[in-house]
Amino acid sequence: MATGREKKKILLADDEKMLVKMFKDAFSEHGYEVFACHDGNEAVKVYKKQWKKIALSIIDLDMPKKNGMECIADMRALNPDAKIIVISAFSDFRSEVNEVKEKGFVFLRKPFHLDDLIVNVKKMIAH
Repeated sequence: MATGREKKKILLADDEKMLVKMFKDAFSEHGYEVFACHDGNEAVKVYKKQWKKIALSIIDLDMPKKNGMECIADMRALNPDAKIIVISAFSDFRSEVNEVKEKGFVFLRKPFHLDDLIVNVKKMIAH
């Protein structure tokens, strides 16, 4: 847990509100501050304001208003070195998943264990 120093900040974008709440609570317990967003436009808006402070983003591929790939493109335009974990429950995003992996991002297919996500977050933030 981050004590005596500024908490690492995570941008979390997923339209499943219960999932966002669960992830936000878990990351808070691990000492992270979370910017929670429920659609792609909101995620990009927050990222544009906070990108210098955000250590990592967790982006769902299937969101309203702007999909995950569009969010990632906008984020990378601001910060080509953005650290991103991509999540999705849908198998019809094969080309997007391949593109995500080719760019070196972590991809987790829902459902996944919360511990797997936390391990990946810690690993990516540390590097």
